[in-house]
Amino acid sequence: MGKKALSQSMKNFKKLRAEENKLTQAVDAFNDARQRYTSKKRTYDDVAAEFGVDPSTLRWRVQGKGKSMLEFNTTKQKLTVVEEKVLVKFMLERTTTKISTKMIRLIEPVIRVIYSGTK
Repeated sequence: MGKKALSQSMKNFKKLRAEENKLTQAVDAFNDARQRYTSKKRTYDDVAAEFGVDPSTLRWRVQGKGKSMLEFNTTKQKLTVVEEKVLVKFMLERTTTKISTKMIRLIEPVIRVIYSGTK
């Protein structure tokens, strides 16, 4: 049996993760070079070219002004990570059995909270 092909969203996520790792390495390299006293000073452009990242993004990240897409997306979450895990566990446990009308009434308020953005 062959492996399943990755969905487009998973491919995009892996690409974003790889780019974020390169940017993190570039920030670390720039900060290391800045802390060491050498005769040749490394510029944002030098480090960005070495790691294949955008110099302006590197500059923003080093100065602490920019967030990664992963960090930014966490600010849009309606539930905390713990709340989400509890909800998923609860729903998975309940879906192994026949879903009743009572179950739907239990889940309905949770769905309203998720979509309304209030807790």
